[in-house]
Amino acid sequence: MRSKKLAFVFEAVRFKKMMRALRQKQARLFFFFPYCGMGGAERVHADILQIFTEYHPLCFLSVRNSDQHFRSEFERSSNLIDLSIFLSLPYAFYKKQLANLINQSPNAVVFGSNSNFFYQLIPYLHPHVRVIDLIHAFQPDNAYSPEQISLPVAERINQRIVLGKKTLQDFVQLYCQHGKSSNLAGRIHIIPNKIVPPPLLPIKPNNARLQILFVGRNAPEKRPKLFLDIAAYCLKKNIAADFHLIGDFPNSTSVSNNVHIIGSIADRRNLNQYYQNADLILITSWREGLPMVMLEAMAYGVVPISTNVGEINSVINDNNGILIEDSTIELYQQSRSSTAEQQLLPCIESFAAQIAALNSDRRRLAVMSKNAYCTVSEKFSAQANREAYLNLFSAQTDISID
Repeated sequence: MRSKKLAFVFEAVRFKKMMRALRQKQARLFFFFPYCGMGGAERVHADILQIFTEYHPLCFLSVRNSDQHFRSEFERSSNLIDLSIFLSLPYAFYKKQLANLINQSPNAVVFGSNSNFFYQLIPYLHPHVRVIDLIHAFQPDNAYSPEQISLPVAERINQRIVLGKKTLQDFVQLYCQHGKSSNLAGRIHIIPNKIVPPPLLPIKPNNARLQILFVGRNAPEKRPKLFLDIAAYCLKKNIAADFHLIGDFPNSTSVSNNVHIIGSIADRRNLNQYYQNADLILITSWREGLPMVMLEAMAYGVVPISTNVGEINSVINDNNGILIEDSTIELYQQSRSSTAEQQLLPCIESFAAQIAALNSDRRRLAVMSKNAYCTVSEKFSAQANREAYLNLFSAQTDISID
């Protein structure tokens, strides 16, 4: 606390100077995200910023993070301001100063996602400022989740974006539980994320051993250890498959002989090459929205095998992938992860059984691969995503987006 107070003495002057400079830009679009590191949500945030590049938006990051995976994309699409450099950022002074900047714009639109700072800012905004947020994944039992933190300002949020019907229904239930007006549900819009698939179905290699991917952050909810346990089980059962771990994983991670640790991949073309060569992608999460890596992989004909969580079952069916029912998910939701991890064997066996079945039936795998590609091509159009965001920003506000 003492260090924050001391920092504030110097940082307040510096911040006011920054605000004076930003006023000269006369921005009308303001975006608030936590950071620009590796992750599906951050991929989506970069895509959204790209839609509005020509309007020179201001984008504020509020959480310190050494991972700068998407920084260059954020900077190409916006005037990027990293608020996390201010140690005294928790002070209300910063919200008030930013609100003053935004309130001076007669046609201001503020957009936020996954940002606690954004929701804390909202009470300081004037009525003419239009507020929009995006919820990636619903977390009903997490008191610090965006949907829970935003409850006190729910009436002030003009429009909310979700990825599918399940999350919309979850919001309706949440509003009902907290005595919120049923009219708030009418402000919720479903906008699928965008995927840009190859123009034609990629020709997949005829791999003697199945090539299987995990792509994602080394985060507890993603359960990369479950992926490694599945790989070890497949090795034990002599299932011919190689497993590739892509993400922020150290090379020192203990793995079985059929696992290859690739690490993080910043080059999109390099990642696409892994998708091109892969047969399967495993989604082992106990909590998800609609994972971008799954959709990106499907765009290259990679067949997903996934736990049945979030909005995934709105995309995956028996024709284009496989859903795994995992009885431990409820335990994770109850913060009983240690108990859940002791009961994962049935889930591991289910994943391994499906891998073995597809390994034995390559014709079925090829059909599912084609269907995976077609699903993404038809449902996740970049043009439809762009138009939906532009329409929402223009039709629901006083600004004019040409």
